[in-house]
Amino acid sequence: MGQYSHQSNEERAYGRLREELSEKLIEREEAEELEKSCKGLEEGSEISEVIKSRKGEVETSGEEKSEMLKAKVCVDWYDLNYYEIIHLKHGVLQKLIEGGIEKAGTKTKLIHETGLSQANLHEILNKERETITVCHLKDLLDFLEISYKDIDQYIIGIGSRSNPDSIKDPHLPFNFSTPQGAMLIAAALKDGCISKTSHYLRYANKDKENIERVEEAIKKVFGHIEPYRTIEGSLITITYHSYVIERALEEAGVPSGRKTEQEYHVPQFIREGDEEVQKAYLYQTLMDEGTWETSKYDEVYDIKYNQAISIDKKLAEDDRRFLEDLDMKERVLPHRGKEEGYHIRYIYIDDELEMEMRRESHDLWRIIVESKPPNMEEEKEMFEKLFEVDVELEPSQIYYTEDGGYRVIWELKIYGKDQCRRVMEGLDLPLHKHRDKK
Repeated sequence: MGQYSHQSNEERAYGRLREELSEKLIEREEAEELEKSCKGLEEGSEISEVIKSRKGEVETSGEEKSEMLKAKVCVDWYDLNYYEIIHLKHGVLQKLIEGGIEKAGTKTKLIHETGLSQANLHEILNKERETITVCHLKDLLDFLEISYKDIDQYIIGIGSRSNPDSIKDPHLPFNFSTPQGAMLIAAALKDGCISKTSHYLRYANKDKENIERVEEAIKKVFGHIEPYRTIEGSLITITYHSYVIERALEEAGVPSGRKTEQEYHVPQFIREGDEEVQKAYLYQTLMDEGTWETSKYDEVYDIKYNQAISIDKKLAEDDRRFLEDLDMKERVLPHRGKEEGYHIRYIYIDDELEMEMRRESHDLWRIIVESKPPNMEEEKEMFEKLFEVDVELEPSQIYYTEDGGYRVIWELKIYGKDQCRRVMEGLDLPLHKHRDKK
């Protein structure tokens, strides 16, 4: 059999480690401005008819918000940070303010109700300002008893004070229960990451088609926004410096920071979504993480991918001594900013090692077994249900890093020509990845 020219399973296992190391350097770099300031304001349609009393329709109750966050399917502007900037169509904000003044009786009373400054109020009334913070807009709509959702149609930009149109023509609410949304979540969980502290989504891949697919999904789910792009060798990295995107993905179930140190799940709305949504998630999962071998007859006999999880904080001293005494191999990973590279030690979990741990370090083996990533267990069930295949999910390797301690690599495997054919055809996967077809 001839395997495609992608990374080997072993190299793939340490890919996430290299990303984490690079992350530490990249986070220190300043985020660059991604877009030019807006070129002009779009003429807005009338909103006068919306400014009226509609008691009972204002979505501000804690119960409703709690349910929305629990569902993690859609994220709207009012779920964002209070200080994010909302850019409204021309004239809309002015009409809202005029309606507020009419109801309050005076400008001073409206300022007291909404927290808007006198200067901002003056600029809005003089049509010099079309932007407002999430916090002030919510307070204004609450005072007017207008449903937050009624404003979605008038929003033409969301962003920060320095770039209020970071996302132009946002697709509100941001819906993840679509094939594009499911694919985007898979990309963020696999070769991507989000940062809650630096507010970005970053995705790195060697396949240009994967990069383009993620860029297209971002535009479908969120609206128009361009990423910051870097290329190092064959690796392409795109970064969206956007609190909005980072927050929305986190609400949808993507963990922030090092995924190797967290347990997380495939969002329920994907696991229980329609077949198209589930397949979009699994397709991106395999395009990011999967490896498969193709015979000279263009037949695939195994599909596999892996994921690392930290067990370091769960180890007792006896467990560490057992691991230190193992005959681990050593390898050096290339790492930007470190000439001598990054040293790791690793050992494969074969039947002999498993029996040795069961016999001499039962607690250690229990820790390894219990470290099974919940998201991989859920992905295993999705494969089995969708394609009626047998899927194995087992710990395959233990490795040690200088700063991350001990980790276990779990591997998901699908064996056999017929089973692989069902998955390949069902997901419309290419026979070869990361290689130009001859």
